[in-house]
Amino acid sequence: MNAWNDAIRDLPYAHILQSSEWGAFKQRTTHWQPDPLRLTLPGNAPGAALILTRQIGPLAVMYVPKGPLLDYGDPAQRDAALDQLEQRARRRGAVWLKIDPDVRIGTGVPGEPDAQPDPVGVTLTETLIRRGWRYSSSQVQFRNTITIDLARSEDDLLKAMSQSTRYKVRYGPKHGVTVRHAQESDLPLLYRLYAETGARDGFLIRPESYYLDEWGSLLRAGLAEALIAEYEGVALAHVI
Repeated sequence: MNAWNDAIRDLPYAHILQSSEWGAFKQRTTHWQPDPLRLTLPGNAPGAALILTRQIGPLAVMYVPKGPLLDYGDPAQRDAALDQLEQRARRRGAVWLKIDPDVRIGTGVPGEPDAQPDPVGVTLTETLIRRGWRYSSSQVQFRNTITIDLARSEDDLLKAMSQSTRYKVRYGPKHGVTVRHAQESDLPLLYRLYAETGARDGFLIRPESYYLDEWGSLLRAGLAEALIAEYEGVALAHVI
């Protein structure tokens, strides 16, 4: 693994979209220029940001996907990191700088009684607004995540699901559906399944070459894994 990935692997909120592989992939496919930045934080605390920059004529736009990476519970670190990113954007003449750190704003189901705000995420949001940052109308990354403790037994995991979900989980294996690890040679098949889903559900997808590059480079780097569900040798679905 390269020096940049070694530097960010153990940082708070580390994410695959901050890896050197992701930066190189976006450079190859969509002409974003990756700019890895080691943040200078109080107390020599570690921090980093992989900044993607794209030129649009004389103007520049900057994006830090799922970053920057630092301890957001430390106000001094948070403010120092934002200062450095804002200064870098001004020096580059960027018309906008976008970040989306993987910091949770709350837990539970949004809008439901079990929803609880997270003080770190709430404080970060308030800080950004106070500094003049605004929510982007274009949200690229998923807004909500379900986290499952895989150390629990399979029975415990199933008990935590609704009755209808347990039925669906058990239905496939009872009727001959199997799941296997996909190889790089399976990537064209994965794309065909994805394209069929996009056509059926009405969402846009990128060209095949984009996904073969993305999935293949991450699989080779050990940063992703693909699974295929099959019935009598026919591929039904996949997940990466």
